[in-house]
Amino acid sequence: MTSDFATVPAELEAALRLKTVQYYVTQRPWLSTASSL
Repeated sequence: MTSDFATVPAELEAALRLKTVQYYVTQRPWLSTASSL
């Protein structure tokens, strides 16, 4: 039970971080190749 409470927030944080990284990567105005993606 303790492992579940420790794993879920970790996965949630990882997912949030990944989403934030993807947002910044796709919204970078200085990288024209991101627009084609």
